Amino acid sequence: MPDMNGVEFIDAVRRRPLFETPIIVTTAEPESSELLQQARARKVAGILKKPWKPQELAALVQTVIDTSHP
Repeated sequence: MPDMNGVEFIDAVRRRPLFETPIIVTTAEPESSELLQQARARKVAGILKKPWKPQELAALVQTVIDTSHP
């Protein structure tokens, strides 16, 4: 994203009242990264570390769906 980092994107999405969509972050950032910690603090629905496999994304999306819709 040329104009913002991932945390700024999360904040921009959350400022829009129509968006209640869960956010899944994909990142190559190390676990100790400040940006990754900020993303966690914003209560994203999930974090997927790069490189990831399609089945990992599918499993995380399913988990998010299952926990979002009881």
